[in-house]
Amino acid sequence: MQQYKSRNGQSLQDVCLSTYGSLDYIYRLIQDSGIDNIDYVPKTNDIFYYDINIVVNSTVNRTRIGNIYYATYESI
Repeated sequence: MQQYKSRNGQSLQDVCLSTYGSLDYIYRLIQDSGIDNIDYVPKTNDIFYYDINIVVNSTVNRTRIGNIYYATYESI
């Protein structure tokens, strides 16, 4: 399992896109990370676990436009 730390302002869907590259695995992310509710709101630096072997699009979490992460719109 790989670890991912959430960023300020991310939703659970953003975290899923940043890890798996697809929302198809949101329930897997929830299960592996011990989240009990799909309405969970991540806090900065929450740790999420995901299976790197089933990542479908690894470029989503690396895509930035200037100082903004594509999946989260977080400015750095």
